[in-house]
Amino acid sequence: CCCCVCCFLLWLVPLLALSATVVSQLFLQDPSWEAGVFSEEGRMYVPPNATLVLSDTDKACASEGLMRAITSYNTDHPWYLVHFKARKGPGMQRAADLTAWWLPGPQPLAPRVVVMHSVASNFNGQEAQVTAYLLRTMGFGVLLPSMRDHGFSGPSGHASAGMAFDYPYDVLGSWDYAVEDPDGRLGGSLPPEKVGIMGFAWGGFAS
Repeated sequence: CCCCVCCFLLWLVPLLALSATVVSQLFLQDPSWEAGVFSEEGRMYVPPNATLVLSDTDKACASEGLMRAITSYNTDHPWYLVHFKARKGPGMQRAADLTAWWLPGPQPLAPRVVVMHSVASNFNGQEAQVTAYLLRTMGFGVLLPSMRDHGFSGPSGHASAGMAFDYPYDVLGSWDYAVEDPDGRLGGSLPPEKVGIMGFAWGGFAS
């Protein structure tokens, strides 16, 4: 009946508003999201020593042998810090400044994969670094960006999270960069079908 519908809406609207507030506060940018970029001594973590970032929980998910293999591989193979813009959205989404590790494959024009990290992480996170290592050993080049509000990348420009508002444009901007290689840092442009995207948790949602 109409009365039941009205009562339901009167209950639902405040609940949705409260949920939006809670989620907004839950995902406020946190300074800890920049952790894993510099050590306490001010030394920058880079691919050859990124495994030092891993927390005790992360170490429980990866063997010491794997960590040594990643460190050895990244020491013996090139890596570069690159900068580019997120794709501009149709609304108020800014084209944020993004920073990424470019981890080349064995050939300049090898297929590439953009790997997006999870929330409260960055391009030095375990899921990003382990995946990059596995992909590189299979012949792929890997672009590891830090999404806006994370690592070295620029801010969103608003207080609450933009999981569905602006973070997808970080994914698209990263993919654009991997396809087009506008700065000539990656070895040349590739056909779009040779550049993949994958992500973990928040990065998977944005992807």
